[in-house]
Amino acid sequence: MKWFKLSLFVLVFVISIPLISNADGLAIGPTCHLLWNPPIINTDGTILTSPITFYKIWVQQAATPIPIPGTTPSTIVLASPVGFVPSWDCSTVGAGQHYAWINAWNGVDSAVSTNSTMVPPVPGVPLAFVLLGIAPGAPLNFRVAP
Repeated sequence: MKWFKLSLFVLVFVISIPLISNADGLAIGPTCHLLWNPPIINTDGTILTSPITFYKIWVQQAATPIPIPGTTPSTIVLASPVGFVPSWDCSTVGAGQHYAWINAWNGVDSAVSTNSTMVPPVPGVPLAFVLLGIAPGAPLNFRVAP
């Protein structure tokens, strides 16, 4: 019996390797929070003087198509928080591979965020993450009673 359990564990592990190795981004879970810094400058390089009213976040299971602000429906719209770091609990998107973008709005839509490390940055590169669905332990003391 012990040999069978060990064999089963090894088999499950070996089957899981391709699933894990094909994932993009950080594997996290079961909790998840997206965090960002508010913009402080306009696209022309001038200081942002009009406050950000809200943020739009898009989360999808593919890196394309890149969302288009004002056209692509967002996953959630968040009012701009005052006095603390903006964040969103992304554990509601469910387990699996996800790609996320965010934009800011202050009367005009900003471009979507990019996580490009290229110089100059490539627009619209999503934040990739894998939300792990951690299953609960099996119920205990399962029995029938007279």
